[in-house]
Amino acid sequence: ADRRAGRLALGVAFLLVLYIISSLLNMKVIGFFLKSVFQIGLISLVVVFQPELRAALEKVGVGSIKSIMHITDSHPHGLLSESPTHASQR
Repeated sequence: ADRRAGRLALGVAFLLVLYIISSLLNMKVIGFFLKSVFQIGLISLVVVFQPELRAALEKVGVGSIKSIMHITDSHPHGLLSESPTHASQR
């Protein structure tokens, strides 16, 4: 739990347990407060982890393009890599 995400996950888990306990004990004010924290916290997580989310999305995007390029490269005589004029001659 040295990393920022690990500590944050531990804190969110603690707040979630606290919210469940407050619901079971019918503590409406604490429940309302924690519900508000979760709503604002979701937006805050996106802001705090924006660089990590951006890097992850870039990796997914690059991986998808490479996999598409791999399909066209692995079938040199297939329909995916034929030019339109060559395909129309078939």
